[in-house]
Amino acid sequence: MKMEILSSGPEPESEATPEPESEATPEAETEPDTEAEDEAGPEAAAEPAPAPAPAPVPAQVAPTPAPASTPAPKPTARPAPDPVPAALRIAALDLPAAPARLGNALASEWTKIRTVQSTMWTLVSMFGLILGIGLMADAYAAGQMESSGYLALGLGGFIVGQIPVVTLGVLAVTSEYGTGMIRTTLTAYPRRAELLTAKAVVFFGLAFVLGTAAVGLQVLFSSAILDGHNQAPDGGAVLLAVLGGGLYLALIGLFSLAVGTLLRHSAGAIAVMLGLLLLPFILALFLPDGAGVNLLTFSPINMSAALFGEGSGNLGGWGLLGVLAAGTAAVLGGAYAALLHRDA
Repeated sequence: MKMEILSSGPEPESEATPEPESEATPEAETEPDTEAEDEAGPEAAAEPAPAPAPAPVPAQVAPTPAPASTPAPKPTARPAPDPVPAALRIAALDLPAAPARLGNALASEWTKIRTVQSTMWTLVSMFGLILGIGLMADAYAAGQMESSGYLALGLGGFIVGQIPVVTLGVLAVTSEYGTGMIRTTLTAYPRRAELLTAKAVVFFGLAFVLGTAAVGLQVLFSSAILDGHNQAPDGGAVLLAVLGGGLYLALIGLFSLAVGTLLRHSAGAIAVMLGLLLLPFILALFLPDGAGVNLLTFSPINMSAALFGEGSGNLGGWGLLGVLAAGTAAVLGGAYAALLHRDA
């Protein structure tokens, strides 16, 4: 008996690998723990083994619902900025729509012709040529001429000074055709006859005033330089030179405006006008007497000379100005017909 008790002593504990906890089954609850009885001895074996406590059941945690995914906001397009401020738009709506009239066209053409740089340069060129060449001729002739008047000394500058006037008359119309501005002009003022009238009136007035001023200053300087050296001309001759010279420059510029309206091309219209100014006088030198004399009489150079008391023919300065006015009216009538019946 003693031997059995010794032999049944405690056995060395062996390393046990941890096992994952699992839920207790009914078989595990009823099975006695034999190892616990052997270690406790006969006294422990006599006593009944206490029932093991049931393994705690993990609490069931309700799964947290995933937050509902909200749709990403769509990018909203930014409105384009309004080029017209709201105040101006409201003011424009409040204004009554008055129809454009001839006075509006005159104001528009005056604004255009005085704000373009070509206008200033051509007018400065006209003043420089008429005054400069005339003063050089006066300075050369001082003390050399005894009987003839001094009006003829301004003829050279007057003839050359017509070129800037012709150029300005052409550009008054063709510059709008070259840039396409004529479409905007006709859209804003669709009455084409009145529009061309406004252009003609504004240009004629500008050329007449400035041309008269240039010729008048040249005559004034000539009289001051050559006073006492030459015979003073009478008042009628001075009036013809000054007033007739300004009228001639305005008419030749208006003629150029009409040619520019017909051709709608700057270089072509300027070339045509230069040919009309110079070719009749040159061709008259090579034609027979009858045709040559008639062509020379009505050439622009002879008209200019008649204004300064040096022209040929029986019409005189005022009569030749009437011929030029009739020719300008005829060409301007063709320009009206072309503008009315032709697309811009």
